[in-house]
Amino acid sequence: MKDCNQKFLTFISNKPYDKAKMVGLENLSDKELLAIIIRKGTNGVNALDIAEKILGYNAKDLSNLRKMSINDLQKFHGIGEIKALQIKACCELGHRFIQETRASCIKLTNSYSIAMFFMEMLRYSEREKVICAYFNTKLGMIGYDIISTGTKDEVIFEPSSIFKNAISKNASYIVLIHNHPSGDPTPSVNDYTITKRIFECSKLLGIPLKDHIIIGDNVYYSFFERNVLKA
Repeated sequence: MKDCNQKFLTFISNKPYDKAKMVGLENLSDKELLAIIIRKGTNGVNALDIAEKILGYNAKDLSNLRKMSINDLQKFHGIGEIKALQIKACCELGHRFIQETRASCIKLTNSYSIAMFFMEMLRYSEREKVICAYFNTKLGMIGYDIISTGTKDEVIFEPSSIFKNAISKNASYIVLIHNHPSGDPTPSVNDYTITKRIFECSKLLGIPLKDHIIIGDNVYYSFFERNVLKA
């Protein structure tokens, strides 16, 4: 009986579809879940083998799937354009689900909640981006805009573009967010200078800058939390 059970478990482990129906998707490994998306192998290589090779690129970090482009995925034997698109589509759905969940938790007075919302969007970007988030009188986020995209270590923008958008959205407060592709969110001298400039402009226009959050690799720096923004 023991040998039969072992053979059955081995058989099921090579058939992620059947295993999912028997024990549930939540009990499948990352490799098995990816194999279900891939569906079929090619030339003697099954979907599990292909999934293992893709995850082997950086097996300890599933976020690697989000980092890889469609062209990157197509470099793996057995992954064509359609399968690459399917994998990326699943990654995008997961990303949107996370963003939707986090959006409901955003509070203007909680820098962590804002940072977590924009973390997945910015932490993998290879270029600096500046985002402005807009909040209403009830402290809820009513939208955001990507103000500018720069190079890997610099981004240039005019404060006027921030306030033009804030006024059009009838925003009561704004929060500035940008990323450091190096992964280190420590502010540069220029970061302090531009923050001070925008902060002063925001007071004059009556749309207060409540925070400037710099996103690193799964870490952030908040000017509000560090008590840098003072009236």
